[in-house]
Amino acid sequence: MSQLNIMSRLDNKIVGYIFSAIICFSVLAYPMLMSSGMVHFSAAQFACFILVVFTVRFLIMKNERQWFVYLGVVVFCSSVIYFNNDSLLHYYPVFMSGGFAALFFLSLRSDVSLIEQFVRASGKTPPDHALNYLRGLSLAWGIFLLANGSVAAYTACCTSPFFWGLYNGVLSYAAMAIFVAVELMYRRYYKQKNGFTDD
Repeated sequence: MSQLNIMSRLDNKIVGYIFSAIICFSVLAYPMLMSSGMVHFSAAQFACFILVVFTVRFLIMKNERQWFVYLGVVVFCSSVIYFNNDSLLHYYPVFMSGGFAALFFLSLRSDVSLIEQFVRASGKTPPDHALNYLRGLSLAWGIFLLANGSVAAYTACCTSPFFWGLYNGVLSYAAMAIFVAVELMYRRYYKQKNGFTDD
């Protein structure tokens, strides 16, 4: 019976990760699809799709720390469905960046930061000397995502659709790649400076 429970939990996690991947794909691909005119469905239909994906993921993963993110998804998608306004979809990247930034910031109020949660979820146990670094990295990601969301909000309300697509479909991801590259270089320097050899 316990083996069945373990298999059931593993199946739920796998399905949850699949829906997480769908969410990530929608975040990455939608600005490019929308700006290139390849989207052939209404704003309400897209919002329904996002709402269903988030709902299934939330029910499967049962992560109580993310309930407020799900609530935000419900409010955002409900607004888009009600008004069926394409302009509201320009704020989708704003909502996603802001939501994930909130997750990083809120995790700093607990003993385990979000980055540390990711590390432990992968099956690794970070050494004690790395915990402060992981908290600092969580703070840095929160600041980065908040800044990214602020710029995305500006492009949604004050710029042309072309520039909105350029930033949210290209420049924001380039900035994220640069951020990751800088963090990896600093991590290597940090470990060498302090004589750490563990990952």
